[in-house]
Amino acid sequence: SSSPTSHHICGSPPPVELLKVAVAEMNTFKLTGSMKDKDSITMALQIADLGGEAKRIDFVFLLQTDTVLSVTEEMVNELELSAGDAAFIAELMAELISQLAPDSKATVLCQR
Repeated sequence: SSSPTSHHICGSPPPVELLKVAVAEMNTFKLTGSMKDKDSITMALQIADLGGEAKRIDFVFLLQTDTVLSVTEEMVNELELSAGDAAFIAELMAELISQLAPDSKATVLCQR
């Protein structure tokens, strides 16, 4: 008989929430993410400056259609981030996605 605590569905990863924290230039970045379903990851990005002002953006990353670059570009426009911040967020996001969805092609950081 199977263990009643095992709710793992074949083919879907167990629910994982990952947290990445990094400090760049004048900001602290905190990115959390968890698999929403097999095709998407819910993420929350918090950016705090040295004065303690924080911005938070919640979004869903669609593994089939989104790319780290496209999502980062959108954030740069919405949050008026520097190019350095954008590159940093892209790296965090790529790392998070590669851990949550290792087979995804969405982590490619360069455009061809």
